[in-house]
Amino acid sequence: MSRPQLARKDKQAAADAIWLEAECASQMSCRSVGTDTTTFRSCSIWSISSVVTIESTSPGPLVRSFSIPLYQESVVLLEKYLRDITYIHHVVLSGPLRTMVDNIYNDIEHKAPVSPGQVALLLSILSSAMYTWTRKDSENAPFATPSKMNATSSLWVKATLDLLDHCRRQSLQSIEAIQAMIIISFVIANLEGITARFRDLLSTAITAARELSLHKVDHQPEIEGREETHADSVDAELKRRVWWYLVATDWMASQFPGPHRGTYSINPLHMVVLKPRNVDDESFMYGIPIVDRPMEQPTEISYSLQRIKLAEICREVIDSSSLTTFNDGNMESGWLLGVDQRIVTFIGQLPQFFRLDGDALDSLNAKYPNIAPGIMIQRYIINSLVHSQRCRLHLPYLARGLVEPMYAPSREACLEAARCVIQAERMLASEDIPFVLTRLKFSGILQCVGIAITALFLDMCLSQEPVPRQARRAEVVDACGILRDATKDSPVAIKLLESFQRVVRKHDMSVSEVISESLCADNSSSSLTDIIANEQDNIPALPHLDEIWQSSQTDANIQTFDWDALFLELDCPMLSS
Repeated sequence: MSRPQLARKDKQAAADAIWLEAECASQMSCRSVGTDTTTFRSCSIWSISSVVTIESTSPGPLVRSFSIPLYQESVVLLEKYLRDITYIHHVVLSGPLRTMVDNIYNDIEHKAPVSPGQVALLLSILSSAMYTWTRKDSENAPFATPSKMNATSSLWVKATLDLLDHCRRQSLQSIEAIQAMIIISFVIANLEGITARFRDLLSTAITAARELSLHKVDHQPEIEGREETHADSVDAELKRRVWWYLVATDWMASQFPGPHRGTYSINPLHMVVLKPRNVDDESFMYGIPIVDRPMEQPTEISYSLQRIKLAEICREVIDSSSLTTFNDGNMESGWLLGVDQRIVTFIGQLPQFFRLDGDALDSLNAKYPNIAPGIMIQRYIINSLVHSQRCRLHLPYLARGLVEPMYAPSREACLEAARCVIQAERMLASEDIPFVLTRLKFSGILQCVGIAITALFLDMCLSQEPVPRQARRAEVVDACGILRDATKDSPVAIKLLESFQRVVRKHDMSVSEVISESLCADNSSSSLTDIIANEQDNIPALPHLDEIWQSSQTDANIQTFDWDALFLELDCPMLSS
């Protein structure tokens, strides 16, 4: 027997041994824990008061019946999602997604088995589209007003979670269920912030992805005589997009306050997955060879690739410091400036179309007519994300920068980043794209603005020179105006505005006028007292901002201030974007 033949034989023997080991480890048997069954039906969206009904068939398992909107209604919401939202977390392929929806309704009509994971993906998309529905959407779909659609979204969020829970208990792992977890976690982050529910969804999605071997997409054993088909290539690329979205979210979550701060779950040494390819969805549709585009050329996946790069910086930060050192907020200035340089380099290497001084919308439309609105959305999100991350990094050292020269660069970097966050939001507000109408419903944007206001507000309090203090006062007035504009759509904005006013009105009326000025800038605005009247019981106290003020008055205890506690009040859901 020749050496190549022996090598192939040894390789096959090793593969057989691995397979037998897996069989020995399997606990599957003829008996299993009984679980509920599911059925699906479609009816008018406005006739559905409860998406899930439970029927008891004694003896036998419970039957959970899920209602979904009529096909025409779902298509309207699906197209809304693909038009305005998918750019934020592009973990689907538009063509196959439309085909999946068609197949769901065809199977329901013909009483054929329906994949719960696929329906969960559809429900998550419906929830996201309803939450972000605007008056402009109602112009093309008069069956739904914005207020009615927005109010209904919570019903479908719960239904999505119920169906995903069924999939989990049934061990019905599917790529669609993971996509559904990603999309619905984004909606939940906007409704609640980065809560235990969000972290649980992320953890569950990572576990489910490993069950489907998404962490080793590019380490598949070679199959003798088999060539990769176009369908295989498309499937692998979709898995890369999903896996890397989870990876980036996991690594970025390590930077934010809470029990998981300073930790991450996915070790880069424990995965073999290439980065997603820089191609548009349509490149997968025609059966032709897939060719990567240059990074300087925008695609539907460009934002995801930049998000991955930023996440890698977040992971490197954690790897270069201990858990206790990172969480103590007492890093050496040299380490801070080293991390800052990585972030600045990332900003400098952003493609031209993602820069704040990049082409205007008209120019982008002329060059890239199919994806220009998405590029604009992604431009402002990536800039808000990276600049708020830079601001957050330096914020605990802003006050020390006034009394300790070694931390002066941190103060400058913090304020520069804060101003960039406000600039990005103001520029986005002036764009003529549908996303502008709903942007303030994304609490990630508001939380980034909140971090920026905190930095500008603290610097204003610490400023002793009358002229610069007035300039800083104007900055805070302008920034608070963003929150004022958002109070109509977001309870997060109400909470943030009230928190800032509560602190300043206790200590100095001249400073409290900053908030009042921003509220009075719009004559139609109600007073803050009126705005928060219905929310007061739900707004927690912020004693940590009181501590900021006391530190600014005495220049004492600056080094011992509990900045992590303040950050817990300003957690940033933008990491789910």
